[in-house]
Amino acid sequence: MHRTLIPLRFVVALACLASAFMLSISYGDRGVQFTLRSGKVAQANTGDPAAAKDDYNLSALRILNRVLLQLKDNYVEPERIKPNKMLVKALEEIQNAIPQIVISYDLTAKQEVPDEITVSVDEKSKKFRVGDIQSLWEMSFKLKDIFTFIQANMKAGPDVKYADIEYAAINGMLSTLDPHSTLLPPKNYEDMQTQTGGKFGGLGIVISIREGVLTVMSPIPDTPAAKQGIRARDKIVRIGEESTVNMNIRDAVELMRGEPGTKVTLWIMRKGWEAPRRFDVERAIIKIASVDSKALADKIGYVRIKNFQANTFADLKKQMGDMKKKMGGMQGLIIDMRDNPGGLLQQAIRISDLFIDQGALVSTVGQGNKLKKKQMALPANTEPMYPIVVLVNPGSASASEIVSGALQNNDRAIVLGDTTFGKGSVQVIYEFPDKSALKLTIAQYLTPGDVSIQGRGIVPDLKTIPVTLKKGDADMFASSNIFREGDLDAALTNAATRKNDRPQEFIRYYEQPKTGKKDDFEDTEKFKEDFEIRTAQRLLVAAGKTWKRQELLKIIHPELERLRAKEMDTITGELKKLGVDWSAGANPEKPSYKLEIKTSAPNDTVKAGEKVSITATLTNTGSAPLHRIKAITDSDNSFLSDREFLFGAVAPGKSASWTIELKVPQDTSTRHDFIKFAVSDDAKTFGDADGVAIKMI
Repeated sequence: MHRTLIPLRFVVALACLASAFMLSISYGDRGVQFTLRSGKVAQANTGDPAAAKDDYNLSALRILNRVLLQLKDNYVEPERIKPNKMLVKALEEIQNAIPQIVISYDLTAKQEVPDEITVSVDEKSKKFRVGDIQSLWEMSFKLKDIFTFIQANMKAGPDVKYADIEYAAINGMLSTLDPHSTLLPPKNYEDMQTQTGGKFGGLGIVISIREGVLTVMSPIPDTPAAKQGIRARDKIVRIGEESTVNMNIRDAVELMRGEPGTKVTLWIMRKGWEAPRRFDVERAIIKIASVDSKALADKIGYVRIKNFQANTFADLKKQMGDMKKKMGGMQGLIIDMRDNPGGLLQQAIRISDLFIDQGALVSTVGQGNKLKKKQMALPANTEPMYPIVVLVNPGSASASEIVSGALQNNDRAIVLGDTTFGKGSVQVIYEFPDKSALKLTIAQYLTPGDVSIQGRGIVPDLKTIPVTLKKGDADMFASSNIFREGDLDAALTNAATRKNDRPQEFIRYYEQPKTGKKDDFEDTEKFKEDFEIRTAQRLLVAAGKTWKRQELLKIIHPELERLRAKEMDTITGELKKLGVDWSAGANPEKPSYKLEIKTSAPNDTVKAGEKVSITATLTNTGSAPLHRIKAITDSDNSFLSDREFLFGAVAPGKSASWTIELKVPQDTSTRHDFIKFAVSDDAKTFGDADGVAIKMI
């Protein structure tokens, strides 16, 4: 398993983070909260009744001007506001959203924005000067002129409403600022409120499109759908009078959700049935569970916090109480927040406060690095001081990072896993009269000790590195190709990040390679005791009653050493099966070797969709044996980067080879990439060796 920009184990959470549901902190009429960013802002179905009318006055800028007021007064970094650049992006976003509108302009190499732009609506065109715009209000006046031209020459219809144009323009402007400032159209804002509310009126099923058919992935236990006998793999062929042929998920959800107590009819086809059968299901309040728990051996409690919504703190308290009764007390606790993308800030603060009796939990810093607010722990109702291990990974973001940082920096818990996503910015929700909402970045937050995690993430105390090994594909070393906040366009930075933070310990462990096709209908909510959970439990048992983080790290060190040795024995044995001697030994300060690279492609040229093998052969040209030698690739093409070649022990005058086979993605465009090979052992890199250039056509 090669770790690409987003490893497979994090795909679901990071897709959620990077596109449809980017979570952020916010304040509003509903209190301090995290909110969702819609990845597609210019939707035809805005949910705004006024938008459906032909008399919607686009040139009034009724939402855009409200956005500009909030930008002027509250945006975290005013120096990022470039009105002329924002105007160009606004128009480009309109063009992307509305097919009838085309934007064109000429730009010299020295220009950041053009002097003028031509706006075309169907067959009508007009030029507008934009290069001399210096203020937000000049931009507003110019957009008023442009919108007047657009509305005069374009008719709104069922597929495009004038409101969509304004929403698209606003989101184009905001995209120049940072990844999290955005406008949520009414429907998207309504969906966000449902998501963070933790409950809705519905049937209680998880659905997806499988082979073009609306399919039940799983019924939620004790919900109307489950009680009516609806099962995973059931095909929904009709909802009421509506056929589901070519129906998208969003439309299906809207038809099935509704007021509790009302009914909806589903026509379902199941394997073995000759014809669809009718199910009349009465809607009820469906609670979205955000906390799971499991009582483990030795009085170790386990809680998984999947996100932070309105009921998360209450659910956590209840489930911890249930575990304590079942176990007769609690010796230690595992808090699993892997792949937790965030949620409501107040819930994160309350959960942090549950385990910390004094000190700062989180602080926010606004314009000019002015401290806006510091949330302090309260001594009342704090949990007993037992040892805690927090599990995180690159899919842990926002609220989960706040909890992890509060527990780690207050010396209350060990953090185990991989570095988190690194989102340290604060957003506010401003609701508008049309029921849309602006999510605006107004500050950055700091973890205790005034440390920013923006673009950096929470660095674990104990970093775990899963190792998968099979012929022609090794994944044994930590990857640098993991998508995080700092990789997003226009990501913020912060001088208060700790640049040189490193884990105190590393744990490399063997993970059996996945074989066969994964069952899409597997219950992903079912508790599975993986290596990180087993390790956390083992360390908590070894900790006894020690609960302070620094003391914990010392007392568990012998147990970590035993665990590391056991895992390395397993890894060494697996490598031996592949013909690699991974025995340890001292290497010369400056080893002498030669590395040769060959590919199976004629002239090192491979077509998209075809396979190519790359073979690296290392020859020991010195007089001393080499041990645990490897080479790792680096390339501007992420597909070719981070590939591992394992040579192991190589005697003087002997050679060792490793071959990998790659299938070039079908959609790869023609490009020429050089691959560098960095040769190293367990402790240090010896230097870059000769590489190879591969052409993809």
